Amino acid sequence: MQREMRWSCMERDQELLRDRFGAVQDVIQFSARVDFEEFVSNKAVRYAILHSLTILGEAAGRVSEDLRATVWLGMSASIYSDAS
Repeated sequence: MQREMRWSCMERDQELLRDRFGAVQDVIQFSARVDFEEFVSNKAVRYAILHSLTILGEAAGRVSEDLRATVWLGMSASIYSDAS
């Protein structure tokens, strides 16, 4: 039972990571040729970018505690090795 639950968390995390990656790609695509003035004045562009950022944030908030711990440990190790 525990193994099945863990596998389902892994599958869910993979799907959430795909969602995050897709949202980042959308932000890059939507903002590629947009300067600040157009971002502010073009409601469609602004909503598209903000919607993608919302998807990114929601997916980030729903990943498993195991993945968060793994990412945190990896970041901590990287910061520590850079400081040495």
